[in-house]
Amino acid sequence: MTFQAAEHVVGSVLCSPGCFSVYRCSAIRDILPEYATNVEHAFDFLTKDMGEDRWLCTLLVNNTYL
Repeated sequence: MTFQAAEHVVGSVLCSPGCFSVYRCSAIRDILPEYATNVEHAFDFLTKDMGEDRWLCTLLVNNTYL
């Protein structure tokens, strides 16, 4: 419940689970170059490969899609 309250206060989604998400093709096209980069460090692996749904949401929020 605390995540939903935080999302309401922020006015945005914090994380949208990948298998339950629908995105506009234009939104994905805009962030795809950054989203599809290869990881080089352990931290990048944890944030971009292990937490790919959160990484995708972060990119979408930063580009004002969510």
